Amino acid sequence: TLAELDEAKWRIQRCRVQIWQESMSGPLPIYFRCPSSELPLQHDTLVRHLQSLAPMVRWEECREMHFICRSEHIASMDPSLRPALQQIYGCQPWMMEGLEQVWYMEVTLSQICGFPSDTSFPTISTAKVVCCDPAAASDGSLLRIYSIFPNLKQLHLHMRPNLLPPMCLSNFVALADFRISFDLAPGTPLGDGVEGSFFMAANLLNLPFSCEGGMFQHLQRLQMNLFLRGGLEPFARALRSQAPSLKRLGTTSLQLLRLLEVHTDSFKLEEVVVVMEIEDSLSLFNMLLPLSIAGNRCSLKRLGLHMQAPDGLLPPHEEVEGFLCSGFLSLTDCLAENSFIHFTQSHAQLVETVFFQLPYVAPEHFSADLAACGSEGPQSTPLERPLRLMEALPSLRPSGTLISGQLRPSMAELASQQPQRHDLHAVLPEGMQMKLMHVIDSLGNWKEEMGFRS
Repeated sequence: TLAELDEAKWRIQRCRVQIWQESMSGPLPIYFRCPSSELPLQHDTLVRHLQSLAPMVRWEECREMHFICRSEHIASMDPSLRPALQQIYGCQPWMMEGLEQVWYMEVTLSQICGFPSDTSFPTISTAKVVCCDPAAASDGSLLRIYSIFPNLKQLHLHMRPNLLPPMCLSNFVALADFRISFDLAPGTPLGDGVEGSFFMAANLLNLPFSCEGGMFQHLQRLQMNLFLRGGLEPFARALRSQAPSLKRLGTTSLQLLRLLEVHTDSFKLEEVVVVMEIEDSLSLFNMLLPLSIAGNRCSLKRLGLHMQAPDGLLPPHEEVEGFLCSGFLSLTDCLAENSFIHFTQSHAQLVETVFFQLPYVAPEHFSADLAACGSEGPQSTPLERPLRLMEALPSLRPSGTLISGQLRPSMAELASQQPQRHDLHAVLPEGMQMKLMHVIDSLGNWKEEMGFRS
């Protein structure tokens, strides 16, 4: 009813928080302090706290709740709430009794190695394992993960960079859905050596005595920050030769994407998440130009572009802006059928640029997440989730203060919350064809002034 819609809008405005829409971002974390006098935590107490923290939700009408809890806090929950626990951070075997719904666990490798030999958690399908000891690969500790979690489908290794080289020489084989993140301690020796460790590991992966069949033989999704300077060429060669089933890759740079040879028939990825600056747009267009010239399409169904920009961002010239829009529209003809380009950002000013208007004027080709990425940055989509095209919500449409051309929405359009569909070809000078080759030639005339990198 209209009354319910008005109430929903009021709840959203009262909250004043813009939630990150990204499908791979997981649940929204909500934290509150429960007084010791109200322990053990009961359902009514929980609902009362949630109503004050997130008023846009009618918590009293929620039929089902799922909980994430640290192992030391399980005893603080009312027994009636414990069956709804689904994710646990830190655990001991005796705590798992009666918790059949738990599917995620975060533990350290030392905890896993300390479990009795017959310990098994068959309900766990996703795990994050924190590894601090470089000897974990050589002594077989990593293989213990698979015996403790026999039905594991997604593994996240959070480790020190110096564990990478010995892991590449071990018999460890990554799962189909695999993620690596690094534990960095700035100012100490433990935080150094990411570049060096990655460079060494990337070269070791291509040696004939690396793990039998290759560490990536079952890999379908790899989530790892790959915008490093060294080791990208041997690592790209390892992915091409040792990961024949790889479908989703993040988060990478244009340099690695170029090394993966996106324009060739051997490229089979359906999703790539790339971190780039506005000045890298010309480089991206040049990379996919061979596909445009040949009239072919690559396998990408979702191209995630995480845009970055320096401080003091200025609106580009109207003509440059038109060429950029034309170029990104032409890119959709180089991707797979029914594909789309998804924009994210970590700089508030970028929301006001023309890139974040494209989902409103051409929603079948573009989507965007207007909220800043979380602390972990943009990520590829887990295998169990579809590649979703995010809806461009009219109520959240940016005003476009950094737009010089025709795609800047009028005040009337913003007030009506009805996006006006544009022919993106019309943003170029009259008579200019919208082929990617022409876009590249035109942007080349602005290369020095705009700082474009080719």
